[in-house]
Amino acid sequence: MKKVLSFIFSLLMIFVSIIPCEVLAEENYFEQDDFVMESVFINVGNNENLGEEADNFNDYNERLIWSSSNSRVATVSENGRVSAVKAGKSIVSATAEESGNTIAEFTVFSYKEKSGSYINTSKLKTVSTKKSKYTYNQMKKDLKALSEKYSSIMTYSSVGKTCDNRDIFEVVIGNPNAQNHILVQASMHAREYMNSLLVMREIEAICANYYTGAYDGYSFCELFEETCLHVVPMTNPDGVSISQFGTKAIRDEKIRKRLEKIEKKYAKGRKNYFINWKSNAMGVDLNINFPQCWNKYKSYVKHPGAEGFKGKSPASENETRILMEIVKRVKPKAVISYHSTGSMLFWNFRQSGSFRNKCKSLYKVVNGVTGYFDAEPNPKRSIVSSNFGEWVCNNQKIPTVTVETGKATCPLPIKEYNRIWNENKYLLPAVALWCR
Repeated sequence: MKKVLSFIFSLLMIFVSIIPCEVLAEENYFEQDDFVMESVFINVGNNENLGEEADNFNDYNERLIWSSSNSRVATVSENGRVSAVKAGKSIVSATAEESGNTIAEFTVFSYKEKSGSYINTSKLKTVSTKKSKYTYNQMKKDLKALSEKYSSIMTYSSVGKTCDNRDIFEVVIGNPNAQNHILVQASMHAREYMNSLLVMREIEAICANYYTGAYDGYSFCELFEETCLHVVPMTNPDGVSISQFGTKAIRDEKIRKRLEKIEKKYAKGRKNYFINWKSNAMGVDLNINFPQCWNKYKSYVKHPGAEGFKGKSPASENETRILMEIVKRVKPKAVISYHSTGSMLFWNFRQSGSFRNKCKSLYKVVNGVTGYFDAEPNPKRSIVSSNFGEWVCNNQKIPTVTVETGKATCPLPIKEYNRIWNENKYLLPAVALWCR
């Protein structure tokens, strides 16, 4: 019996070996190697036929079944014509009827076309601008609320901790897989915390108007799907807390006592010593703690304090290293650094050649939106500093502009806010357009 079974098995193996390859391939007939994934932008009231593009990937000419994840935003006909019904986002898919393979998947952004530039400020109800003292805790609450409300548009996460155990957050708006990226930071200097309020309001404005807002005729969704926005809304949360509440804001007892000793030694009776604080909780001025030109920069302050101390070594501080790590990871095409005060711009870091021209073109965009003046127009600028802009520009070779908001002494009073907002509300969309 065993010999008979062995003989039959051998015959079967011979039979299988002579079957043409194309016959054996029939069982894999419906395997789909590729399918199309694209973003499509359609003005509300218009339509676009996506059927032809999907057919290019329909290898076996199966009948396609079309569907929309949100028919209130976009509908799709049986032949793949998509109609934008109202502002929003929908996933439109084409599935092969017999095999069930996904042939095409389109992310449809349905937007309201606007000529010129447009933001509906009546939608901005989360970030309050009634008080200038925008705190770390309020920022955390606002980030949570905005991320829940606009979960398909923005995310945020902690990218590191300060020495007093506060989170430094990075907000990501738009398409994280976009070809271009922008980085924005605010409140590196503690007493300049109105800039945290400004960028949080900018974040909310972009998210709330993602499908209805526009800059220079380009919809926000189109701009930020092509250029992803990264924002560090409060680079120096320990320092901000010190400027707002004094040493009582510091949780770590050793750091708090150290700050009290610094005050006793250097305040010289000034009651506003901590109000005017620029440094982090270690008494280091973060904007001169970056490695580029650190050895060359001669600081007038040789000890930890409210401002002017560059640290014991380059990039000695958590906040400095975290910001450097973000730049290296994100590889932004442009960097905007918010400071105060003076309503002026810094972009000239002794660049040369075509790179200088590129940097100047970014400056012109920022100048055109804000109206702020060039703080150092001399192309032979000799001033050397170990600041963030110097490092971004000359070490990382990325165009950057330092935007100095406000006209009053810091901390800026709330009466300055409305003017600053109007000067800056279109800046980030404008930079996104510059990146295209």
